[in-house]
Amino acid sequence: MTYYQITEILHDTLTDSRVDFTTITHGSIEDVDLARQTIFPLAHITPSTATLADKTISFSMNVAALDIVDYNKNNLRDEINPFYGTDNKIDVLSDLITRLQIAVDIIRRKLADRNVAIETSITNTPFVDRFENLLAGWETTLTIIVPNSAVNQGAC
Repeated sequence: MTYYQITEILHDTLTDSRVDFTTITHGSIEDVDLARQTIFPLAHITPSTATLADKTISFSMNVAALDIVDYNKNNLRDEINPFYGTDNKIDVLSDLITRLQIAVDIIRRKLADRNVAIETSITNTPFVDRFENLLAGWETTLTIIVPNSAVNQGAC
């Protein structure tokens, strides 16, 4: 399985109706026009590392799930329950982690069908207000381990 095939599986999964991201991007997040309101929720794939072992290649990919946080103009002191604040950050984070959990489950099944492994431990790191237009979300690191076809076929 090649890097291209892995990114294709990620793209197809993230657009699956059970996950349903509006936009999928790849590469540097700085190249994405995050000011556009119509692209959210957005999933962004960034390659991290490719580690060559004796008979495998481990591709580490970061998948960022982002959505817009809505704020109201109420004073936090006037809120009935100040725990939730004057925005929907908790809703955004809850929704996006659920989408990512479903996506990882689908990816696991797709890769198992091709005899490819995904590391069992997956790190999800939340972020809020990381970008100038009030976005929040999660960054998930996936490591996909595939057979090294060049080594396994004896090519050099």
